[in-house]
Amino acid sequence: MAQAILFRDRVDAGRQLASRLKSLSFRDPIVIALPRGGVPVAKEIAEVLHAPLDVLIVRKIGVPRHHELGAGAISEDRVILMNEKLMLRLGLTQSMLKESVRKETIELNRRVEQFRQGRPFRSVKEREVILVDDGLATGYTAAVAVKYLKSHGARKVTLAVPVCAEESADFLAQYVDDVICIRKPEPFFGVGMWYEDFEQTTDEEVKALLENEQRSPKTPSKETFSHSNSYMNELEKKARPFHSIADFEPLIEKIKNKKIVMIGEATHGTHEFYEWRAAISKELIEKQGFNFVAVEGDWPPCDELNQFVHQRRGEDIRQTLSSFDRWPTWMWANKEIAGFAEWMRNRNSNVGFHGLDVYSLFDSMARVVKQLEKIDPLMARRAQVHYSCFDPYVHNEIGYARSLYTFPEGCKEQVVQVLNEVVKKRVKKLKQADEILFDALQNARIVFNAENYYRTMIEANEDSWNVRDQHMMDTLDALLEHYGSDSKAIVWEHNTHVGDYRATDMLSHGQVNVGGLAREKYGESNVALIGFGTYQGTVIASHAWDGPVQTLVIPEAHSGSVESECHALVSRLNQSQFFFLFDSSSRTGALGEVKGHRAIGVVYDPRRERFGNYVPTVLPQRYDGFIFIDETRALAPIQSKFDHEKIPETWPLGR
Repeated sequence: MAQAILFRDRVDAGRQLASRLKSLSFRDPIVIALPRGGVPVAKEIAEVLHAPLDVLIVRKIGVPRHHELGAGAISEDRVILMNEKLMLRLGLTQSMLKESVRKETIELNRRVEQFRQGRPFRSVKEREVILVDDGLATGYTAAVAVKYLKSHGARKVTLAVPVCAEESADFLAQYVDDVICIRKPEPFFGVGMWYEDFEQTTDEEVKALLENEQRSPKTPSKETFSHSNSYMNELEKKARPFHSIADFEPLIEKIKNKKIVMIGEATHGTHEFYEWRAAISKELIEKQGFNFVAVEGDWPPCDELNQFVHQRRGEDIRQTLSSFDRWPTWMWANKEIAGFAEWMRNRNSNVGFHGLDVYSLFDSMARVVKQLEKIDPLMARRAQVHYSCFDPYVHNEIGYARSLYTFPEGCKEQVVQVLNEVVKKRVKKLKQADEILFDALQNARIVFNAENYYRTMIEANEDSWNVRDQHMMDTLDALLEHYGSDSKAIVWEHNTHVGDYRATDMLSHGQVNVGGLAREKYGESNVALIGFGTYQGTVIASHAWDGPVQTLVIPEAHSGSVESECHALVSRLNQSQFFFLFDSSSRTGALGEVKGHRAIGVVYDPRRERFGNYVPTVLPQRYDGFIFIDETRALAPIQSKFDHEKIPETWPLGR
């Protein structure tokens, strides 16, 4: 059943919270935000209360080898608060957490430098402090922040959050003077589930809000990046207009001998991205011998499509695509994919279509048991017994994720047991059952990584991104091994997964992605990364998680962005679509400049284009090739129902 949305975004949440706080009597308060998500909330409160705003940096201390599980938290000045009950339960000592504390201290210091830029922390001595975050899940980061503020002389600390778990608010009561929480929904699920737009707050947004706080109450400028004539001139030299697939011959020539070709997209809902990505893939499959296409989708429904392609199941492509029942269904249940799948089927070849993603916890458990029953019924029964740990949640992924708040061990041990057994089984190389065992093993891996991913995601933990992309990379590795040592792969994912993370601000955030990991493992000479971009048009997306399919307008890209610079070439070249090829020499000089590069997810609000929709990018370092289409249009979804108890694909970042 769909959950009621409480807040449109963090700004809306901040305004509602400010209205509540305004009715209380604070004497000369100071507002302290927990970055990143707490800053836009706190900004609204600070303006309404005419109070100064600052940030306090805190970090979760992860359990060794299970970083998503918080053993405590650390704040500035190395103020530490440990979850003693959890440590006792897991047999952890302070010395065992030493490395985790060291790593979090490094990241904490980086954020202090990023957000304060040399400014000292505002004095809270004898002040009333309003501590703000965008929501309260487990409560340990907020608790250590309160401990820090009290140790620095705060007279009174009020924790203010838009939404919280009841048990976490009760837990915080022992540390804080007062807790103001607008809503305490039951069941809680997680902070992000109560926002229409819960896209990650960026470093740039935090800095802009804080810098604006230091200057004046005016709205920050919308233009983060500046226009550059030299940049545009260099782009013009490399621009190659295209109208048909024949025009892409230089691109095909450059990538045809690569082991891995990754083709991105700037949105998950643009017709032209799907259309040209499919056209390039057909060339690689038909003429260059590529073995499979791997996409940013769940393994089980993608396998249904793979069976359709190989003429092993059904003839109705619409019926096959109905297996994509996780929101947003339009990513793969659309007419563009239907056309590509029918082309693959009509070729009657062994080229595969596979999903790389990590979300299909319960579907993959069922697949493991089903496949094992075909080759080892006793082993299938053992797997079923282990997986029965999940029975109380009745295929409710959200319910299982929420249970980890109070039962952090969850079903992790049982998941590992099944995975180990399947690995041992496959090591025996039962050739007659290789396909069956491969599918069972891949689904067992998904169950293991999905369980881990949901641990990190439900807390809106940034580590969830790395868990997901590392799983996708591991799946790609497994497919390449399965298809043979000389196999070649085509990967379809969002630009944020395809473009090398080292050429963006992801590196400074400690995040990786599939494109960068593939380059690191296989070498740049064996990997091609192709990105897409658009200046304006329409897109299929939604204003809210689990929301309706909508055709939304993509406004003109901001000045100084990659897309804006490319748009300026349209009149010069009298062409509206062109592509660029980059080599090592492109990475220096004018094109080595950092530019904002538009990224639109499945949840999209054009009004927030400045924040979160532009990734700082060195274009020729991020991609080997870039395809620009000045004006694009929305793709054509095939309407299908989705399961509200499945956590949406791409959550919480939308890409």
